Formats: sequence, structure tokens, C-alpha cells
Amino acid sequence: MSSFARSVLLTWLLLTIVLPSYAFKFPKVPGISKTDVSLTNSLGGNLDLTLHCKSKDDDLGIHLLHPGESYEFSFRTSLISQTLFFCRFSWQNECHYFDVYDKARDSQKWPYGFGYNVTKSGPCRVYSNCFSWKSSC
Repeated sequence: MSSFARSVLLTWLLLTIVLPSYAFKFPKVPGISKTDVSLTNSLGGNLDLTLHCKSKDDDLGIHLLHPGESYEFSFRTSLISQTLFFCRFSWQNECHYFDVYDKARDSQKWPYGFGYNVTKSGPCRVYSNCFSWKSSC
């Protein structure tokens, strides 16, 4: 095998097998932007909201929000893979899922982040549109 072919094979192996996808995320360096997401309990009726957000690589844990309280998180999107954060929202006898960040849907219009007011009928982007729940639990 020629040295060029070995170099190509080694590079291909390194990029597709050895390096996990997180190696292609933006490094945590000042000056490189990140995406911020804020989730606010806007259920009304003095209801508490429990949420649990995850991505393929990160589990952000379970959080309890009292009426009007917010939970915020930040992340850096992957350069080569599809970044997706989804959350489970529950209150009383209700339980729903929603993709709070989908790179395909959000990266161009909302590159630096946004907030949601979580209502009984679905999450609403602050100063923008509302969404229906993706699915029930």
C-alpha cells in the first residue's frame, strides 16, 4: 500500500471511528458563541412544572420550576452532527415531550438562543410563535 493510501486510510479511520462526535464541537474559547435556551413555567393555575432535558451526549437532570421560575442552559453545537435537545415536561397528570433545540430548525433563525414560555397547550417562543407538544409520555 502506498504512503498516500495509508495516509488517506488513517485519516478516514481517525475521523470516522476513533474521534467521537464531541471532538468536532466548538472549543470553549472566548469569542466563539454558544446557544442559550431558557424555559419558563407559564402554566398558570399556580402549577409547578417538572422538566428533564437531554441531548445525545448530555443529561441535564430533573428540575422543578414553581410558577414564573425559569431554567436556563447553554451549549455549543456540533459542526458535523445534528444537535438536538429535547425535554420532558410534566405537571399534575400531564406529561409531554418537545424538542427545545433542533439544529435543522433553529440554527439559522436563532443562532444564539431563545426562550420558551411553557404553557398547557405547548411551548411558546418569547416574542415569536407557539408550538404544539411533540408527543405525550
